[in-house]
Amino acid sequence: HHQALIVSSRPPFNMTLSITHALWLLSVIPLADAGVDTTAEDKWLAYLPRVPMPASLLIEESPLTPQEARLWAYKLKAGMVGGLELCADARLLCTSRLRSSVSLILDKVFIDGGCDNYDCDPRCVANDVLVGHFFSRSDMYVAATMIQPTLTYPVPSHAYLPRLLTQQIPITMATLPRLLAFFAIPSNSTMARVMHRSVQLCNSPDVGSSASKACTSSIEDMVEFVVHRLGSSVDVVQSQPSPEFLGLNKNVTTTVNSLVQLTDTGNKTVACHKVTFPYMVYLCHETESTEVYRVNLQPEEGQSMDAIAICHYNTSSWNRDHPSFTLLGKSPGRGEICHWVVSHELVWIPKAQM
Repeated sequence: HHQALIVSSRPPFNMTLSITHALWLLSVIPLADAGVDTTAEDKWLAYLPRVPMPASLLIEESPLTPQEARLWAYKLKAGMVGGLELCADARLLCTSRLRSSVSLILDKVFIDGGCDNYDCDPRCVANDVLVGHFFSRSDMYVAATMIQPTLTYPVPSHAYLPRLLTQQIPITMATLPRLLAFFAIPSNSTMARVMHRSVQLCNSPDVGSSASKACTSSIEDMVEFVVHRLGSSVDVVQSQPSPEFLGLNKNVTTTVNSLVQLTDTGNKTVACHKVTFPYMVYLCHETESTEVYRVNLQPEEGQSMDAIAICHYNTSSWNRDHPSFTLLGKSPGRGEICHWVVSHELVWIPKAQM
């Protein structure tokens, strides 16, 4: 229950919040919800009561209280700047000096069809980050030696914004200038370029025109999308790197201890990939003609780990310049493409297949 925000008169303010204005804002925003915001968890429990929320999502929940969320929602609506204060309070990724190379490559190649279907850079094939990510199904069997790339997402950890805010600023080209201004990100910065590419990805024809794909900017959005596509009888799996893997930024030689097939090509699944943005955004898409595997891998030193692998058996619509074709000597529609799931990315599967 949230009380309505009723404002009898508009106070004077500049872009910088004055003490008088701050006190006025606090006077019209109820204090009853000053504790932790459980909106996302409540939605999860209502839609997926038998599915534990992954720890990675719990970590990414917004630290803002309901009261703070309404305060920032008001500031956003009023055209004020959140800037460093919001980024610190909400644990966002607002740095203008983000290293873009690795994050852009990962964003490009792990969306279904890859390279956004409009911006495929052949140079990314030569980048070490891709070595080991793609392989054929015949490469994966018990006792096989496989190159295991780092599964750690190369972007600093950050949180969702409350849905109350993200509903005001949909991820579109029209709202991008407003987003940059609100987060005080210079328009000529690396982060601005990354955001521009992420907005393109979220609104590219193969995403925006299909009900089977969507950029979800809140846990509630993700839950609604998954239940709409697969129903509520689902489970969610993800790669679980051991501590040794989490700390590595290089490829490791491993041996397959075991593998379990979780789905077959007749099952629909939903994969949710992180998209680089100041707040957490996942691009979730429904997949068909795929198989999902849980693979236990043993490195030469250290603990074994469970990794999730997805094999795509219908690549006929993929960009022919997709790096996997070059790496594996294949082409669209000719042979399956398998890849590892990066840590903290999510794969939703029918529960009956577990």
